[in-house]
Amino acid sequence: MLKTKWLLLFVSILFVIPTLYYTYKEQKIPLTIAKSDYTMMQTDMMRFSFKVSLLMQKSYTALTVALKNRDEDTLYDALDYLDAAQGFLHIAFLEKKLPIDKIDPLIDKTRATIEMSGLSISKDELLFLYTNVQKVSLLMEKAETEIWIDFQNEFIDFQQHEYKLNTLYEIIIGISFFTLLLFIWFIIRQKRLNKNILQHEEELSQLAYYDVLTKVPNRKNIYKIIDERIEIANRNSSEFYVALIDLDDFKKVNDIHGHDAGDKVLIETVRRINEQIRVGDILGRFGGDEFVLIFSEAVKVNEIAHILERINDAFISSISFDSIEYFSNVSIGVVNYPHQASSNSELIKYADIAMYNSKAIGKGRYSFFRDSFSEKIEYQYRMEPEIKRALDKGEFELYYQPQVELKTKSVLSAEALVRWNHPQKGFIYPSKFIDIIEDGFLTQEFGEWVIKEASAQQKIWLQKGLDLSISVNLSVKHIMTSSFFKDIKVLVQKLDINLEKFYFEITEYELMHYHEHSIKVLNRLADAGFQFHLDDFGTGYSSITYLSNIQVQAIKIDKKFIDDIVTPTKSTPLVDAIISMADALDIEVIAEGVESKVQYDYLQAHHCSVLQGYYFSKPLCVEDFEAYLDSFSL
Repeated sequence: MLKTKWLLLFVSILFVIPTLYYTYKEQKIPLTIAKSDYTMMQTDMMRFSFKVSLLMQKSYTALTVALKNRDEDTLYDALDYLDAAQGFLHIAFLEKKLPIDKIDPLIDKTRATIEMSGLSISKDELLFLYTNVQKVSLLMEKAETEIWIDFQNEFIDFQQHEYKLNTLYEIIIGISFFTLLLFIWFIIRQKRLNKNILQHEEELSQLAYYDVLTKVPNRKNIYKIIDERIEIANRNSSEFYVALIDLDDFKKVNDIHGHDAGDKVLIETVRRINEQIRVGDILGRFGGDEFVLIFSEAVKVNEIAHILERINDAFISSISFDSIEYFSNVSIGVVNYPHQASSNSELIKYADIAMYNSKAIGKGRYSFFRDSFSEKIEYQYRMEPEIKRALDKGEFELYYQPQVELKTKSVLSAEALVRWNHPQKGFIYPSKFIDIIEDGFLTQEFGEWVIKEASAQQKIWLQKGLDLSISVNLSVKHIMTSSFFKDIKVLVQKLDINLEKFYFEITEYELMHYHEHSIKVLNRLADAGFQFHLDDFGTGYSSITYLSNIQVQAIKIDKKFIDDIVTPTKSTPLVDAIISMADALDIEVIAEGVESKVQYDYLQAHHCSVLQGYYFSKPLCVEDFEAYLDSFSL
C-alpha cells in the first residue's frame, strides 16, 4: 500500500503538475481526515457528556448510601464523583457544544449542599439534589441529541464531498502530488492530535488518581499502589507496612471556622507529614481527614517507629492561618503485609482498627495492629445493633444513687444511672455498653431517653411527697450535634421539667476536649435556665481558670482523689484545695466514690457540701431507692 502511494506520487510529479496544482487549490482540506477528525471529536463529546450524566447519578447513589449507612467515606465518594463529572464537562466544552453555563452551577450547588450538610442532609435537601441530577441529565440528553443531529448532517455532507472527490480523482491522474502534501499535513496534524490526546489523558489521570485539594494520590490511586506493592512483595517474598493517619478533632475546624479553614489545615497536614517520610514512601489522602502512608519495601519496624514519632512531633506546634491557631495531633495505625493482612482491603481495615486504638489510649499516638484490637472492634459492631434493639424494647432501666447533703444530713438529690436488663445475658453494667453508645450513632437517642425517664420518675416522686433533685449524665458528643441547643430546649419544655431541680452532668475531660464549642453551648443553656454539674473534676489535666468562664452549679471530685484520703499520697491535699477553690467561686462540691468512714469524716471536716458513694448506698432501682429513703438516717 505504501509503495503504491509513492508510485502515484512519482507519476503525478512527472506528468500532471499543472493539474495537481489546480487540485491542490480546489481541495485544500482532505475530506477523509476531516471526517475522521470530526467523527472522533463528536464521539468524544458524546462520550464525555454521557459520563457527566453517569457520574451525577453515581454521586446521588453514593450520597444515598452514605446517609443510609452513616458512612462519611461514601459521602466523600459522592463529592469525588461530582468533581469528575465537572472535569468531563469542561473537557467536552472545548468544542462549545455542551450547556456548561447551565450545568456548572447545578453541580456547584449540589457539591455545596453536600459539603455544608454532611451526613445531616434533610429530606428537602436530598430532593433538591435529586432534582439537580435530573436537570443535568435532561440538559445532557438535549445536548447529545443536538450533537447527533449535527453529526448526521455533517456526515451526509462528507459523503457527498467524498463522491465528488473520488470522481475528480478518476479524471485527474495527478492526485499523487496532492496526496504527498496531504500526507505531510496529516503527519503534522496527527502529531498535534496526539499531543492534545496525551495532554487530555494526563488531565483525566490527574482527576482520576490525585486529590484535587492536597495533590497527593486519592483513594483509587492508593488501592492501585498497594496492589502494585503486594505484587512486588509476593514476587520477592518480602514485606511492607501501611499506616492510616487520622487528624484528631478535625471536625471542630470545619464546625467552628468553616471548610476553607479546614482545607488549609489539610494542606498543611500533608506538608508536615511529607517532610518526615523518606524517598520511596508514599502519602495519599484516603478521604476526609484520613491519610494513608505506604512505606517502601522491606523497611524495619524500628525505622517505622522512628518515622511515626517524627510525624507525631511535627504536630506539636500549632497550625496558624488567618490569625487563628489550631492545635491538633494525628492518631496512627500500622499494619504489616503479609503477616497481618493478605489484601489491600484488609490492610486498610486493620490499619483503621489500630488507628482507633491509638485514639482510645489518648490520641496523638501510633499503634501497630494486634489481633486483640480486632476483637474489640468486632465486639462493638456486635453490640451496637443489640443496644438499638434493647432501647426500642425497653430493656434499659434507670437506677438512682442517693446524694447526701452534709449540712442537713438528708438525701435531697440523686444521680440517675443506666442499667441494662438483657433477656439472655442478665444484668449488664454501663462499663460494657456506654463507650459503645458514645462512639456510635445512638448518643442523641440514648441521652434523650435518659432525660425522659428521669424527669418522669421525678414527677412520680413529687406526687408521693418526695421533692428530690435529679442529675443525669449528658454526653458532650450529644452537645456537639448541630441541633442540640434547639432540641434540648424543646424537649425540656415538652416534658415540663423543673430546671431548678434537674441537673445535667458533663465530664471535665470531655468538656476540655471540645473546649471552645461545648463551653459556648453550655453557657447559652445556662442563660436559658439550665443547671450543670462538672463530673470527674481533676481528670481534665487543664487549667482551672476555665471555671470562671463557664456557668456550673457544682463540681464532682473524681473518685481517685477520694480514694487517696484512705491511703494518703501527694494528691491528698488537692481535695482540700478543690473544696477551697470551689467555695471561693461559690460553686457547690460533690464528692463521689465515698466508701468509708475515714473518707466521710475527712470530707465533713473539710466542709464538703454533698457526698455520694457506697458508704451510703449503691445505685438502686426505684422500689429499693424509695425504701432506702424511708429508713435513711446519719
